[in-house]
Amino acid sequence: MMPALPIRAIAAPTSVTDTNTANNSATDTDTLAPQADLGISKTDGVTTVTPGGAVTYTIVATNSGPSTATGATVADTFPAALTCTWTCTGAGGGTCTAAGVGSINDGASLPSGGSAIYTASCTISASATGTLSNTATVAAPVASSCASPQARQTSSASLPRPCRGRPQRPQAASTRSTLTGRTCGRRTAARNPS
Repeated sequence: MMPALPIRAIAAPTSVTDTNTANNSATDTDTLAPQADLGISKTDGVTTVTPGGAVTYTIVATNSGPSTATGATVADTFPAALTCTWTCTGAGGGTCTAAGVGSINDGASLPSGGSAIYTASCTISASATGTLSNTATVAAPVASSCASPQARQTSSASLPRPCRGRPQRPQAASTRSTLTGRTCGRRTAARNPS
């Protein structure tokens, strides 16, 4: 049950007789409905990646308030072309799981002004082709609501076009990288469309 505001009461002085004591107390009760403006950003800080090489993503989940979001879900499902480990540190009172292996599906506590900073260190499959793209999301816990829709950030990197077949269609991205490599005996560079 949500706590009620304090009861304010009035009492007559001892020299006065109160003829109606039923109206001497008034209570105002409000349900507390937490709201949080959650956001997330993601970048790999590069414009080119290479199959067989490595890429590091920085993922920052934030809460602009006004309420604390305890148990917000931060998620990032890495594509099959990536093998990742990750660490997390909190800032501004934010807390998160210190480290993990594979995809991120973490419960972070984000006070107003707090953040959780994830660093994912990934190796790229040497046989990767097409487009390397994955999305990080943050979602409010069930007990609170977001002041804005669930935020998401996509990072996308292009991989060399295979000799046969059509390349995968790149997803919309705010961070883009181009991966170069040799296929069919010649150098290729596949880029995401603007």
